[in-house]
Amino acid sequence: MHLIIMDLKLDNLCCFRDFHVNFSYPRKVENEYLEGFPNFRYKKINIIMGSNATGKTSLGRVILSIFNFIDKRNADIITRFISNKNKVASFSMDFVDDNKLYRIHAVFDPSDDYIYSSENIKVHIVSTDICLRDNYESSAKRLDSMMIRSNKSNYIIELEKLRRLSIDSIFNYGIKANNKYLNVLEHTLRVLAPSILSVNRIEELKNAFVIKMADKSIIIQDGKMVNDSLLSSGTKAGLDIASIVSSIKLGANSLYYCDDIQI
Repeated sequence: MHLIIMDLKLDNLCCFRDFHVNFSYPRKVENEYLEGFPNFRYKKINIIMGSNATGKTSLGRVILSIFNFIDKRNADIITRFISNKNKVASFSMDFVDDNKLYRIHAVFDPSDDYIYSSENIKVHIVSTDICLRDNYESSAKRLDSMMIRSNKSNYIIELEKLRRLSIDSIFNYGIKANNKYLNVLEHTLRVLAPSILSVNRIEELKNAFVIKMADKSIIIQDGKMVNDSLLSSGTKAGLDIASIVSSIKLGANSLYYCDDIQI
């Protein structure tokens, strides 16, 4: 079951001030829609570009923290990202889960001692079924009308409206000790470096592989190359790329954010 982020607003979290990004398509684009709902269009792959220290990594970490906040029901996961603790911080996210569009809106009021409790944390969650002819915009309008009603529930009780999410990490993809991963790894590395002849498992070692070239062999163990000076930086990045691709093929995660990887 996949989560699809449709809209995200952040304020006073990390470097973000009145930040807003939308991932829907206003017009029809081939194959870029929710399965079974051809009018509900969204951007399946998003490439975030920018120079150093522009917030690319921070964006991924905040997104991960929002989902971990939903899963763990622990406000500290979010409040540690508040930039100015003397001001209100907030986030709002629209996302699809199980053919429903959800909106979670959270506000964190400042406290005198900078300790956040249920008294200064307000979370409001609404949802609507996605109908056959719906697009994101029409579904979001229904959520807008539902948000007008005030919510006074304890934020932990309010979070019970959402299922717990099993998202471990969107930054680190480990080596998978199976043949499916090996197949993806070999094809990825051979595309990046045609001089590679094959990639094979080393049965005697745990999570170990050997890259065979015409005049040398390179050992990989636990995701790291033992003698990595023999390969270009682009080929080394193939390890991360292969891990991500194999994870997607196996459906191992619901959300993928590839941080600082050149593909």
